[in-house]
Amino acid sequence: MEYLNVCEERLKKQTFLKKDILEKGYDPQEFQEFLEKKKRDGGTNIDIWEYQELKDVYLLFKTRFFNDLLLACKRIPFNQKQAF
Repeated sequence: MEYLNVCEERLKKQTFLKKDILEKGYDPQEFQEFLEKKKRDGGTNIDIWEYQELKDVYLLFKTRFFNDLLLACKRIPFNQKQAF
């Protein structure tokens, strides 16, 4: 019975990552590197993460991603920015 709970939990995490990393266009390699920095002993193994913990680290990743994007946009001279 415990094995089923572990498998269900893993599937829940995999579904979350597919929906929130892959389908939203984030680079999965960058996210893996981010996970590894948060938990150095096998951070890319989703079995060592609690579901809520994984969601929390995703929010940190997303915040860092948008902050990096904002900084990159600020570095572009105004006359080189394109209007959308």
